[in-house]
Amino acid sequence: MAEQMLVYNIKEASQYAEGSDYKAYKPKQVGTFATTKDEKFVNRNKAVIPTLRSPKLPLDLNEGYDPTAENFFKSDTKEILMWVQGSHEDGSLSGKSLSEIDVIAQRGALKEIGYTIHNYWKNSWKLEACKYAGKMYIRKIDTPQEIGGKDAQWGRKFEELWIERDPDIKATYRMLKGKIGNKIVLLSAEVDATDKNKYVEAKTCYQGALPDKIASIWLQSYLGKIDVLHIAYKNRRGIVEDKPERRQMFKIPGSHDKHFSTSHANIILGFLGDVIDWMYGELPDGNETWLVEYKGKGAEEQLICLKGTGEEFLPSWYKQFVDESTGTSSTSVATSSATE
Repeated sequence: MAEQMLVYNIKEASQYAEGSDYKAYKPKQVGTFATTKDEKFVNRNKAVIPTLRSPKLPLDLNEGYDPTAENFFKSDTKEILMWVQGSHEDGSLSGKSLSEIDVIAQRGALKEIGYTIHNYWKNSWKLEACKYAGKMYIRKIDTPQEIGGKDAQWGRKFEELWIERDPDIKATYRMLKGKIGNKIVLLSAEVDATDKNKYVEAKTCYQGALPDKIASIWLQSYLGKIDVLHIAYKNRRGIVEDKPERRQMFKIPGSHDKHFSTSHANIILGFLGDVIDWMYGELPDGNETWLVEYKGKGAEEQLICLKGTGEEFLPSWYKQFVDESTGTSSTSVATSSATE
């Protein structure tokens, strides 16, 4: 069978602001979960959120730096599905609430899509998606990735120094439900820490570089329902001399901020909603994995492509749960099994 490809044409940015109000997202936390360092799923809806340390300044982010280190991104999709199944079976996610959800996704996957319209550098990305029994699933891909040089490792070191974690826990997640475009979305969002009952996102930045990063930081934090940003300014030697700047999320965007205004936020959420609506309408129902790709700067920088792969997306245990809970069964067109 010939490879099937569907194409979304990116419009002028200003067109996405029409009728878009980024505040319509209105996410509500519906649960939590955590993963351990040995990749076990734990603490469903009872996860303990990390807190902040009070380390002595200055902070040297070079400690443990390895220029040859490889970063391997592992998707948390299986854990999201485990949370959905378990929460439905114990009643914490009602059948009515589950039936309202159109899209189940990782925050990072939605950030990749949404930031595209604002990204000056036009960075490329790839995701995977499918639609099964009327719900669309979007995930990042398990793959070795560029470590991003010192900046990426310095960012991880800052989190290690600034955040107090359970030594056995790798990551803690919130499950959030909100509206993006015309769809109700359930997403997982890793949370860094809490401070005085406020959710915190910890970031590092060079002095003077925040205007170029604020849209990306805001989108990640806004999708994750973060209250406060802790931004640590580092010098070129990887030293943080002063306490992180604290920025309240409700003050971002600024209506008169030329770097990131309310109009910019409306464009980003309008674009994200439009792409989600397009994907949902185009994907056939049947558990086939579709590659979602943006090739970045170049001849195709105005295109987002969907390509069928013939591979299955959802594991059999989750498909069985969906079929039993909905009383229906979608016909799969894929040819090989997803990882169990």
